[in-house]
Amino acid sequence: MNCGFCSKKFTRKTFYDKHVLVCELISKSATKRKIETEELNDIPTPEKMYEILLEMTAKYKKMEEKVERLSTMLEVKNKKINIIEWLNTTYTSCVAFEPWLKTIMLERKHLEYIFNNDFVYGIMLIYKEFLSDMNKEKDPIKSFEQKDNTLVVFNGKEWSYMETVQFEKMMDVIYKQVFHEFVLWQTENKHRMYDDDYAMMYMKNLKKINGGNTSTEQLYGKVHRELYKYLKTNIKQCEVCF
Repeated sequence: MNCGFCSKKFTRKTFYDKHVLVCELISKSATKRKIETEELNDIPTPEKMYEILLEMTAKYKKMEEKVERLSTMLEVKNKKINIIEWLNTTYTSCVAFEPWLKTIMLERKHLEYIFNNDFVYGIMLIYKEFLSDMNKEKDPIKSFEQKDNTLVVFNGKEWSYMETVQFEKMMDVIYKQVFHEFVLWQTENKHRMYDDDYAMMYMKNLKKINGGNTSTEQLYGKVHRELYKYLKTNIKQCEVCF
């Protein structure tokens, strides 16, 4: 083993280690030894270390108190609320569900929404039209990200979760008018019944009006889901419990 400072050779590690410690110190320049001495003089005394410790303790305590305050604020901010209670105190002047249903008056263009698309998409275009005519703040139906696939409805006095019977009534109002328009369209075109192109179009449109091979329950379920997605909003910074 050779010393890295003076190149002296050693055969025993014990002597080598002792030599290196001394040789390193001797080989240092006066300037470097002076710098190291000054650095050693900068080491704080026990009294100074105690003062530093007290100061650090005080800073830690303040930081701990700040974290506690922030945690309390966050807890209040994220306070769980009941969505129905929240709506009943936030949206009290919306249009009532039943009167809103009476405003839905369909015409030929609404029938064509289904002809040009399909049952679910056509019905959704109708809903969007009659809801978009209103101020969103006044809508009688709402939904929230915090309550998946659930609609809430305003009865004129208070909010409640929409029941199946209410949704079916809403769908019936739409479908009866759509079918009425279909009958009118069919009557207007009865002279074309023996036209092959018209006959094919008629069968295609009739199938769309009836929802194809999908059951009524499934069709209503799909419309319900799409309506939920269209209306849903997020009660920001609130964790809603139900």
